[in-house]
Amino acid sequence: GARRGRRRIEALGGVVTWHGLVGGGGKPIHSTGVWRVNGNLAVSRAIGDASEKPYVSGSPDVTVTPLRPKEDAFVILATDGLWDVMTSEEAVSYVHAVMSGSLGALQEAGEGGGSRPVDVPISQWVRRYPQDRSMVRAALRTRRQRMATYLTEEALRRGTNDNVTVCVVWL
Repeated sequence: GARRGRRRIEALGGVVTWHGLVGGGGKPIHSTGVWRVNGNLAVSRAIGDASEKPYVSGSPDVTVTPLRPKEDAFVILATDGLWDVMTSEEAVSYVHAVMSGSLGALQEAGEGGGSRPVDVPISQWVRRYPQDRSMVRAALRTRRQRMATYLTEEALRRGTNDNVTVCVVWL
């Protein structure tokens, strides 16, 4: 974790400093900045960045987390450009919100045209318009395929100052 990485860097003679706003008692306000190794990188593990060796390691920090098949639907793999502006919980909530959000306006076929409401969540849509199940499946499939892009765009909208790469693995 972060503490272990910081101890490793400091034991090698490196410095980890906060680059952001501080609150009472000099404590970092976490949504306003990032910790940086020697005032440069916002990560303690990276490939390349020879100027920061030996403080920044190319060896991965690996953890094993058992999957919960009834609860886990996806895994988000991302660079710090996403994690600088979203917590894990915020990213997961964002994905759930996109996947359960409304489908948008659809024109009804037939005489007189008409339109369906734009703000009906998918779960209600399926109950209200059972004939549209294949359209709902297609919309969900498209959202899954584009979720990494949606998360990247959200990180940029939130003002990330770092590169952003996101991969969402659907389980």
